[in-house]
Amino acid sequence: MLNVVVTGLYSEKDVVVRIDDKVCHYKGDNIILANGASENMVAFDRWILPDVIGEGAAQTLMNLHSVQPGKRILMLGTGNVGLVVSYQLMQTDCEVVAMVEAAFRVGGYGVHASKVARCGVPFYLRHTIIYRKCYRRCNCGIR
Repeated sequence: MLNVVVTGLYSEKDVVVRIDDKVCHYKGDNIILANGASENMVAFDRWILPDVIGEGAAQTLMNLHSVQPGKRILMLGTGNVGLVVSYQLMQTDCEVVAMVEAAFRVGGYGVHASKVARCGVPFYLRHTIIYRKCYRRCNCGIR
C-alpha cells in the first residue's frame, strides 16, 4: 500500500494503518515495511548551521515546496542521490560550484555523473570538508 501511515504494529502480525480519514486493521503472514531511505550526513564542525542541509532536505524543498535551497551549492558526496539532486538543483537555476567526494572515485552511476560533469561542475575526489576559523580581519567569508 502506498501513501498510508502505519499507526500500530502489534504481535501476531497485526497492523493498523491510516488511509486518508479511515483506520484499517490488517493481519499478514509476513510484513515488509518500506520506510524509504535515510541520509548519511558527514558530521563536521558547524554542520548543524541553517545553511548546511542534506540532499534529501534540498530535494524536498525543491520538489514539494518549490523553494530553492540556495543559490550557490557545494555538494558533499557523489552517490546517486548527490548526483541526481545536483542536476535537479541546476535545473532550478542553482549554481553547483563543485562535487566533493572522499573516495577515490565517483560513487554513483556514470550516466548521472556525466550529466553533472557536462554542465561544467568540477569533481574533487579524495577530498573532504573541514571547518577552519579565519583569524585575519578580512572579508573572506570564513568565520
